[in-house]
Amino acid sequence: MHQQNFIECIRSRKTPNGNIEQGHKSAILVHLANLSYRAGKKQLYFDGNKELITNSEEANLLDKRVYRSGYQMPDKL
Repeated sequence: MHQQNFIECIRSRKTPNGNIEQGHKSAILVHLANLSYRAGKKQLYFDGNKELITNSEEANLLDKRVYRSGYQMPDKL
């Protein structure tokens, strides 16, 4: 159903049923729970404006990937 709506929106240029910003905000909650578990079941404080964890550098490092040479992501896009 979502895939069909997505393809129809590409063709018609209409807005899809799923709001990308709401999806992003919902996914952040799951990612924070996983990071908390991986960082030793710590309570994490999250700055929503900067989208950074403010009380655990370990959790911030776990949130980043290590890319092969030539495929690195810049810190600011």
